[in-house]
Amino acid sequence: MYLANSVSVMAAVAALMGVATPIAAQQASPLSQKTSPATTGTYQDGLAAFDSGDFKRAQGIFEQLGQAGDARAQFKIGDMYRYGRGVERDGAAAVIWYQKAADQGFADAQYQLGYMYAKNRGGVKRDDALAITWLRKAADQGHRDAQMELGFMYVNGRGVPRDEAAALLWFQKAADQGDMLAQRAVATFYLYGQGTQKDEAKAISWLTKSAESGDPDAQTYLSRQYFYGNGVEKNYGLAISWLRKAAEQSYPEAQATLGYMYKEGMGLQKDFVAAADWYSKAANQGYPPGQFGFGQLYEKGEGVPLDDAVALSWIRKAAEQGDRWAKANLRNRSKSIPNARKLEYINALRKKAEKGKAKALYDLGDLYWEGDGVPQDYAQAAIWFRKAAEQGDKYAQVALGILYQRGVGVQKDPSIAASWYLKAAERGSPEAQNNLGGLYSEEGGLELDYAKALSWFQKAAEKRLWAAYVNIGRLYDEGQGVPKDKTIAFNWYLKAANQGVWNAQKIVARSYASGTGVPQSYQDATAWYMKGAAKGDEDAQFLLGKWAEQGLGRERSEATAFSFYLEAAEGRHLFAQITVATMLADGRGVAQNFVEAYKWLEISGICLCAETKAAKALLAVEMTPAQIAEGQRLAREWLKK
Repeated sequence: MYLANSVSVMAAVAALMGVATPIAAQQASPLSQKTSPATTGTYQDGLAAFDSGDFKRAQGIFEQLGQAGDARAQFKIGDMYRYGRGVERDGAAAVIWYQKAADQGFADAQYQLGYMYAKNRGGVKRDDALAITWLRKAADQGHRDAQMELGFMYVNGRGVPRDEAAALLWFQKAADQGDMLAQRAVATFYLYGQGTQKDEAKAISWLTKSAESGDPDAQTYLSRQYFYGNGVEKNYGLAISWLRKAAEQSYPEAQATLGYMYKEGMGLQKDFVAAADWYSKAANQGYPPGQFGFGQLYEKGEGVPLDDAVALSWIRKAAEQGDRWAKANLRNRSKSIPNARKLEYINALRKKAEKGKAKALYDLGDLYWEGDGVPQDYAQAAIWFRKAAEQGDKYAQVALGILYQRGVGVQKDPSIAASWYLKAAERGSPEAQNNLGGLYSEEGGLELDYAKALSWFQKAAEKRLWAAYVNIGRLYDEGQGVPKDKTIAFNWYLKAANQGVWNAQKIVARSYASGTGVPQSYQDATAWYMKGAAKGDEDAQFLLGKWAEQGLGRERSEATAFSFYLEAAEGRHLFAQITVATMLADGRGVAQNFVEAYKWLEISGICLCAETKAAKALLAVEMTPAQIAEGQRLAREWLKK
């Protein structure tokens, strides 16, 4: 999410996608046709005229000074033609004036030329070699945007051999000048060992600098690191503090997360009114998790009046944008309306349950749990599960334990959850054994006891419960109750991954990509991510697009990258939507199409308002009002799907 002069820079920084580049002007109209009547004045006089809206006078002053060799004036004239300020927009004329200033070493002009050759802008045909030449000239003079763009050119191997170390060098130069987005990029390189040795301490240090500079992405990410103790000592106070800073900048992800934490009492005193306040802020920005969370509060009357119509309205908004939890909620609502056969089954089941038959008691509780043929009601589920559990039904005992562990339908109580899990575990339930291990190894459960956790996980693993394999791997990964050993951890993850557990497959893919516990291999990482992409996992599709763009794990191909990005974008992956817009605008891997690019920016703008507003403004420079209107129309049609 860069606020520099390109959509691609924004998207690239947020997820290290890489900046795109298309454009190059070849034939310019003769300057004699573009020159205004001579007007005398100083450069400052020209600026004053420009700022007051007297573009004709400004143009005359700047052109007179420019013809006399004033690089600043030449650059301003280039800008006037580039953006149509007081003159008809003319990219070719802009390039001529930029070139005059750039040839004199004017860094802004050098950057603008590099940007245009990289981005297919202003009638200039894409030329990566020329883009590199001009970007390097500007970057060598300390131009931060040029340093950032040059870094991404190295990341993607455009106009230069792909070189992560060189990319890091240029990002570092921009970061040293205080660029918060460059600081986040440097943090990412250290976090994943790109172009340098993996160093979590340095990653956290740079991430902190970016967060302190006000980057809400960095603040939100840093909050997660402190909350889970990743690379830093676990600290709920700092986690909440950083999250709040991002939320107060109207960053919707942070607002929704803060709402969830107040709702669940995670690191904060449970407060439904505060939860509603933060959820509403995210929801009103169009952020799907915020909309769903806000809807849930109305569904249960927590912090807001009980109002199912309002609840349904917000949940539908989230579902229409692809939120999985909202979609599941709507499916459960539809299931709760029974047909005649279902109603007959429920009535017969209820009669059996009222006679105390254990299986019927459990099955009825499960219907209330799922909202299948009856309104979803966890409290009712708990009542029926308890009756079955007291008769020794191990499945009901596990279900009741889950309700107590989560505080759903009953008051949250890890001790009571553990007592029910223990009963089921002693009856041989691997799910109960695994869940007991979780209570002993996670914050918010029982008193931490990693030895007991490992013992229970191992019992579940012996019964081939793949989730237990992942949990054992996590203990070795973190050195909790066992010596830290990334190789042993990887082997446990691999066992689960080989059984089709997607969560484990993602860990295995990340491990191959970073060389954690196994020799680094982007080819193997790609193979594992392909499994997720085939299942429609948007994150996997997006990452595969990024790697195809960079030539990691496969031959570099912008066309292949675009196809992966497009799949993820259609699946409502926000950063993929921005990247698709970028590639369409730049003509990378696909024919240049400003209307389609604008469409995707409109779509992604639902959740990334500030960033996409800036990106759309830059793209609109290249478009007619009719094209913009068509892009908006196409976006509306897409959102109806």
